[in-house]
Amino acid sequence: MFQNFRGSTSQKEDIQQYIIHHAVKKVFRIMAAMDIRTVAFPAIGAGVAGIPYAKVAKCMGEAFAEALSMTNKSYEVELYLYDRFGKMTLWDYLPFFESFAIANCYNAYSVSHVDEHFDNDYSDVIIKDAREQGKAAQIFISYSRKDKMEIKGICELLNQMNISYWIDVDGTYSGENFKTVIVEAIGNSDLVLFISSANSNASSNVAKEISLADKLKKTILPIKLDNTPYASMIEYDLVGIDYIDYIDRNPATLDKLYKSILGRLTLAKNVRSLG
Repeated sequence: MFQNFRGSTSQKEDIQQYIIHHAVKKVFRIMAAMDIRTVAFPAIGAGVAGIPYAKVAKCMGEAFAEALSMTNKSYEVELYLYDRFGKMTLWDYLPFFESFAIANCYNAYSVSHVDEHFDNDYSDVIIKDAREQGKAAQIFISYSRKDKMEIKGICELLNQMNISYWIDVDGTYSGENFKTVIVEAIGNSDLVLFISSANSNASSNVAKEISLADKLKKTILPIKLDNTPYASMIEYDLVGIDYIDYIDRNPATLDKLYKSILGRLTLAKNVRSLG
């Protein structure tokens, strides 16, 4: 299919990269939905599509690193390379070993973005709503205000990352224009954080926010404060989306959250730029 593509070289490479990344992402979403922990991939696009092996290796390595950095579950991922026409040598497969070694190092590198003096005390954290600061929000936070103190650690992480976020802390936007404000805030965001808890799953407003985010095709990152199952209306929209377990709030969890937020923000912006 790519041989007949008439766009520029850069456009062709962007589409190749998007297809490989998108395919890997979809596989991991299906695995999360079915609670599958092992998977085997072929070299996506290296056959009839004619994508060069080095390009496939680089894109798949990046896609695996991205997918695995966005979860704290353990997965076993295998790659099968098949020389259908007997034309390959061992050296032709070298890019895969190099790319996957880099990806493996990336995922092994952890607890690097969190203060080593971590004490889990966020009582003095200031929650910085982007709207109050006159900024455009990159992230919309959907949560229950009953969990205000519980999410301060997440807000502090966003503060340190210098990422703007929209959050209704004290019911500031609960006036007559509430619906309009929420729709615009979600629509203008790149990423929606769903703070899952017993309180948020019992909230009809939170369910509507997640439904709207799904309808607008926003990237959603669920973060679990406790083991409460998703409410039925919310679960329907989150099928196949992996979550970050924030129950054990230690440096490793915060580092995983850091990488997940950066990864999904980058992915959301790339998808938007590709139209």
